[in-house]
Amino acid sequence: MSEEDEVIFYNYRADRERQIEEELLEDTDPDEYEEPINPNFTGMFPYERGLNAESVFKKKVVENTLGEEIAEKVESIESEGIRDEFEDLKEEFEELSELENELDSQEQDYPKLEEKIQGIEESFEERFEDFESKIDEIEKENELEELEERIKELEQKIDEQEKEDPRLDDKIEEVEKDFQDQLESFESKIR
Repeated sequence: MSEEDEVIFYNYRADRERQIEEELLEDTDPDEYEEPINPNFTGMFPYERGLNAESVFKKKVVENTLGEEIAEKVESIESEGIRDEFEDLKEEFEELSELENELDSQEQDYPKLEEKIQGIEESFEERFEDFESKIDEIEKENELEELEERIKELEQKIDEQEKEDPRLDDKIEEVEKDFQDQLESFESKIR
């Protein structure tokens, strides 16, 4: 590269262009050259005011660049996602609050529940007592049946003995009377 060469630099990164521009246009010797080179330097934009260099485009501040637009959209999407998540959490919190209120109302109904439980227990006890009394009745009926069978057996024996010995009539009457008394006392116990 020599003096009066035309250099057109197309780098879009400002720091890189500024560094190259400074090297080529400074009055002092650049590091890589023995003497200063002063080419006709044209850059894309004017980056340094102190340097005597032409630029293809005037400096323009660009607002809402593509990067800024994308960043704004991403932020909007993120905040919308957070809002949705917040709504979900809010719904869950409301459900928990409803459950808590329901539990509170159930605690207030606790005496009523206790009364119901007590009523059920009393009903169960009554039914159990009825069941026990029925079992007792059945057992007594079984005893009565056994007694009746024994009476029949005794009557048969008495009949047999009467046939063998007619003098036993008095004794038989005595036994029958005694047995009848026992039977009546047993029946009164059953009732």
